[in-house]
Amino acid sequence: MVHRLLEDPELPAARAAEATRADLGRLLADPTDPMVEQLARTAAQLADRLARRSPADPPVGAQQARRLLGVLAPLTARLSAIAAE
Repeated sequence: MVHRLLEDPELPAARAAEATRADLGRLLADPTDPMVEQLARTAAQLADRLARRSPADPPVGAQQARRLLGVLAPLTARLSAIAAE
């Protein structure tokens, strides 16, 4: 998007803004799977809890950590393959 605008220094500001708006609209129009959003929120909450542990938080034991790693490792591999496309 920015590269295209910088390639043409004579592009009128109105056309540049219109092109940027159109490109941004296409980027934001990509539908998001609700499950992806839920997993992202949950993962962020867990990461935050682990980083800011307080005595009131339930402990995350080694068994739970192994369980999560067992689920996340194959998921990470699949997501990496998709992201590389």
